[in-house]
Amino acid sequence: LIFLLGVLLSVWILFQGRFIEKDTMTIIQDEMRSDMVETKSSLSLASPMPLQNNETSSMNRTPINVSTNQSNFDKTLALLYPPGMWGGYGNQRIRFTAFVRYAISNGITQLLLPSIYFSTKFENEIFYPIPMEEVFDVDHWNSFQGDLPILVQSLQNDEKSDCWTNSQHEHPSADDLQATIERFAPALNKEPKSGVQYVPSKMLLEVANRSNFLTPLVNLSVAITTGLATLARPGKIGLHPDDLKCSNPLVYGGGGGAGILWNDFVSKIRTNEADHMPLMKSISQALRPAQKWQKIAQQCLQNQHQSTNSHLPPIPYFALHMRVELDMWHHKCGRDMEKNLTKIFSFLENATQDYNRNQSSSDQHVHRVFLAFSWKHLMKARERNTTDDDHMANENLDFLIAKFSNNSASVENKPSYFTCGENKMKEWYLSKKDEIEDNYYGSLVPMVIDFYIATEANVFIGVSGSSFSNDVWITRYYQGKGDTNYQYTPQGIIPIPNGGLPPLHSNC
Repeated sequence: LIFLLGVLLSVWILFQGRFIEKDTMTIIQDEMRSDMVETKSSLSLASPMPLQNNETSSMNRTPINVSTNQSNFDKTLALLYPPGMWGGYGNQRIRFTAFVRYAISNGITQLLLPSIYFSTKFENEIFYPIPMEEVFDVDHWNSFQGDLPILVQSLQNDEKSDCWTNSQHEHPSADDLQATIERFAPALNKEPKSGVQYVPSKMLLEVANRSNFLTPLVNLSVAITTGLATLARPGKIGLHPDDLKCSNPLVYGGGGGAGILWNDFVSKIRTNEADHMPLMKSISQALRPAQKWQKIAQQCLQNQHQSTNSHLPPIPYFALHMRVELDMWHHKCGRDMEKNLTKIFSFLENATQDYNRNQSSSDQHVHRVFLAFSWKHLMKARERNTTDDDHMANENLDFLIAKFSNNSASVENKPSYFTCGENKMKEWYLSKKDEIEDNYYGSLVPMVIDFYIATEANVFIGVSGSSFSNDVWITRYYQGKGDTNYQYTPQGIIPIPNGGLPPLHSNC
């Protein structure tokens, strides 16, 4: 009896703690609503429709884990921003996958496109929002209607929304913005120290002017996009969907630490991979770059013909994702990675020779290798040279510079090398200098272009521990290319087991 009384007392204490936490968040919520100034449109809004849906999905099946509860069938799900999606591109794909899974498992058939912000970076290491439609092919995604929730531009009953409006917000006052910044100070940096607002791209001001934010978080969102504060530590914001109490649209995402979406992926998707294979397949096929970024990727590949003739057959190529930046070595996921580029390239050149010997025609021989990496991050090796890792990073950079200075496929039957994302985007900005400023979209678009090229390669070589490599392997597997998925290790280049389908990325 005493034991049972103790258990009941413990349960009561836990519930009381949760109620106290809820009361605290309700106070924060009430303050946020009092800060918010919004205007409602008097116009009647059209029913939400996919932006375009002229194609039919090629996949004749229903996604796994669809809720049988029809109460959410006509509901729309919004992403909690800030923080939205954050991290490297691979980590953002992981979070987006968990966001879509939540919609499907709760019977939600629509995602509110203007609420979905991925993250990009500019000259600093701060995460800034970039709208999903600026990066990805929305029409293609919506062609998978029936397998995936569709992306819609607006709510059906905007005038009845408790957390969203399609009409223009009034700009928050300076006092309101400053109060919001102070409230979320642990997650923010004030920019810059001189007191002058700093906006690294006009894209952010255009995002702010579009007013596509959850109304309880307008002040915080405007502060970030107009340069009054920067989102330095997304996980420190700590807002939970329940804190906003939104019903139209429903809201998901946010959370402290790595965030709800990351934790969902690890605890619900990765622990039950077999049941989520249809979901992973759908997203791997549906999430692809916007048409203009696909064209840039194709230009990079056509350039390998030394010709602008787009009717020539594609030249076979390998793709290598080499994760040799210092930040990865200092991360627990990178502790077992091979660090020496000279060694990695030796493995690579042997692999291309083995591949060519097994081809029946010389037209199928590989003489080019696409390298997915960031010059900007590798150049950070020049900032210091004290530890063994610093020395290795500088040696790797010297090696790579020498490779590109003597980049000919005719030397000893070794392949030549090419890059795309960063360099090609510089050319693109230069060609449009009268229309758009340099680096308008930041770091995410080059990564998306590189990812796309890696998925299209005849052979892809990645590295275990990298979410980018992992997602390329998964995408290629569902494209029918699993048998040409490989990884480099300290011992050599080996195939990905399980037919080329790796385990889903997890906490290292």
